[in-house]
Amino acid sequence: MTDPNLLIFAAERTYAINGTNGWHDGYTQADAFTKISLISTEVREWQLESRPGNEQQALNELADIIIRTMDTCELLERGAFTLALVMAGPCRHHPHHNNLLHMVTMYGLIEDAKQAFRKAPAGEAPANPTEAGPEVLKAVLPHLGGLALYALMLLEHYAARENLTAQDVITRVLDKNATRGYRHGGRRL
Repeated sequence: MTDPNLLIFAAERTYAINGTNGWHDGYTQADAFTKISLISTEVREWQLESRPGNEQQALNELADIIIRTMDTCELLERGAFTLALVMAGPCRHHPHHNNLLHMVTMYGLIEDAKQAFRKAPAGEAPANPTEAGPEVLKAVLPHLGGLALYALMLLEHYAARENLTAQDVITRVLDKNATRGYRHGGRRL
């Protein structure tokens, strides 16, 4: 089982790397829904990479799901990823070989987070992301925490097959992200 302190450290490192790489430039609370939605692109990339002979890239994509979820939580409010893990409750799923079911489960958690964000009480979604109201966080974070824990469960399972730990894979992806240039890939929010 991955040490929760590793995840907290990784969330802080993710936030710092993504800030340095320009992914937080111009961010406002209005972008939060888009950031939550973009997590689904990582789930899709994992599905596309999950094929025999491509295990390392599939592991990287699982780590990317966790990393993007970390960054999204931290953009909502600094320290929110830790809170998301606490609010998520126990992960009651187990890894099996049906990646379609895993994908559907992760998409469902993302959709739950989006719905919770959209249905936040009026006036709860401020312009400044550091001032996200407690009701927004209370509604959204359990779903994002559940997604991170679910992806972590899968990462631990599949990484063990490759004689790696989840920490190895997350660190590998963060190390690579740290060497990338400003808004690498020319992507824009």
